[in-house]
Amino acid sequence: MSDSYLDEILNSIPINPDTDDILYGAGVAVYRTGPFGPVCGHGGWIPGYSSSLRYYPDYRIAIAFQINTDIGIVDDTTPVMREMEARLAEIVISSTRGL
Repeated sequence: MSDSYLDEILNSIPINPDTDDILYGAGVAVYRTGPFGPVCGHGGWIPGYSSSLRYYPDYRIAIAFQINTDIGIVDDTTPVMREMEARLAEIVISSTRGL
């Protein structure tokens, strides 16, 4: 992807007036801070499936997964997606630190 296109996608604005830490661009969420620094990405859902894609620019690592359930995810009654994102990032990033 060319730099100008990527710059346009990441040209984001705050989604909540109370915090400028979470931004939204052209189809991508940008979280300025987190346990592994900034992260960009988006989750998805279709009936029966949920997915996530996250990119950690400080580590040049992308993590994507899809699970075959949407129970408790669509209505946001369970933190399963956030927990999977965090745990996968922890595993992948910590395994690269020793390289």
